[in-house]
Amino acid sequence: MNRLEDHCTKTAPPALPLDTDAADTLECAQPFEAEVEVLDTVQVGLDDGYAFTKLVLPNDRLVAIPSRARIGQAGVTWIEAEKQRVFEYSTEGSIYSVGSVDGDSTRFTGYPISGLHRCIIQHALQQARLGGQSVHVVSGLPVSAFYFSDGQQRSAAIQQKRDTLKTAVEPVSSGGMFDRGRPPVSVAFHEVIPEALAAWYDQVIEVKAGEAVSVAKFGLGSETLISKRSYPVRASA
Repeated sequence: MNRLEDHCTKTAPPALPLDTDAADTLECAQPFEAEVEVLDTVQVGLDDGYAFTKLVLPNDRLVAIPSRARIGQAGVTWIEAEKQRVFEYSTEGSIYSVGSVDGDSTRFTGYPISGLHRCIIQHALQQARLGGQSVHVVSGLPVSAFYFSDGQQRSAAIQQKRDTLKTAVEPVSSGGMFDRGRPPVSVAFHEVIPEALAAWYDQVIEVKAGEAVSVAKFGLGSETLISKRSYPVRASA
């Protein structure tokens, strides 16, 4: 007797007289199959500056908002959603107001891992109309914040920034009669690279006719030697 048969036998109800139809009703329950909705993941490039937060989205779509927010509720009820200028978000038990507010300073060391930062990023993603979707984000850290002076990576700081955007941020209802709620944007993956590396990619990689061409420039007095190498570009699935 195999395990499935043994399980069915052990869990079956007591035997009934053979002159009934119950002998035909003994069967093992079939495994439950849940229906799971699979959502497309959106790739997002993030420049989370002190003054402005900028997103680069598929099809070269750009979204930029001021990095302006403060801790605490706005204390305003917006009757008409299209006129709303201040938006509230909740993260780790605190409420932040983002938008047309007298914002708190973003120029402090812990900003990239703060609740203020997370809510500004969530607001930018909401403004990009990504509510209810899952995103993969790539952002940067200044070279001095990414590396120690000896060239070793600041692994703990990098991991902190990776993790912070995965912390839940929930849009808060405005309370207006036309408010239909805003589903949060979920950050499924967050990679952090040195900010200068992103600029280097932009400088030395050119995509032409299905090829990525790396351009290495070497100064030779008044002349510049340019070396080009081509690599095939594969479309992402």
